Amino acid sequence: PPAQYFAISIRTNDGVERSVVLQISTPLLTTLTSAMFGEPDDALSAEQCQDAGKELANILSSCCIQHLSELANGEVGLPRRVSHQEMQQIEHSGTLAAHFLADSANDLLSLSIIEPIVPNVTLHSQ
Repeated sequence: PPAQYFAISIRTNDGVERSVVLQISTPLLTTLTSAMFGEPDDALSAEQCQDAGKELANILSSCCIQHLSELANGEVGLPRRVSHQEMQQIEHSGTLAAHFLADSANDLLSLSIIEPIVPNVTLHSQ
């Protein structure tokens, strides 16, 4: 199904910045937004849907921090809406650390945590 994408950064105490990418199908985002704002689907604005998606990204990122030990005491950045192309660039900028997926015939919710690529460092003794 058509989808919307949101990204948020998590910086841990060791200075590593990870990215969390949320993909949510447009119908599911519309349903969520309708519930959040208490308005029918056809009365929602694009801005309301973006706000709901950002809030969901924020909530899920905070949950990741609480339940993944390597993210303990991390700081969550501000969520932002990204294009499909930007989402792919983020996902290809590192390695997949964790992926959570819930899908059905018409709805999709995907959350990916991307670790930065750390170059191999070779130490030479003299």
